[in-house]
Amino acid sequence: MTRERLDDLLDGLTLRGWLLLDHRDHPRASPDPFVLDDEVLRWALVRGASSPVVELEYYAFGELGQRTDTVNDILYCTASGTAEHLYFCKRARPEWRDRLAHFVRSLDDRSSH
Repeated sequence: MTRERLDDLLDGLTLRGWLLLDHRDHPRASPDPFVLDDEVLRWALVRGASSPVVELEYYAFGELGQRTDTVNDILYCTASGTAEHLYFCKRARPEWRDRLAHFVRSLDDRSSH
């Protein structure tokens, strides 16, 4: 189900004018934006031509702390260089949409400085 939450986040970002950079455009971006590599997934985003790149890092944890590269095991993401984070809860819970909206707004605020 985490793929759907990734889609929710990408949709929310896209609606606010964010663009997901390809790994050829940013060296730290994951080659596939929906595949974990060594338990981490990285998105590089820009909002407008003159905005700084914002990196989102997604972290996955397997059962009982075991290593995992399964997208469904993503627990949360952070915006690099900030204390902002988004925990992935069930999509049917109202908190998911609220947290998602708050997280996207915090990135908007960061890009406007």
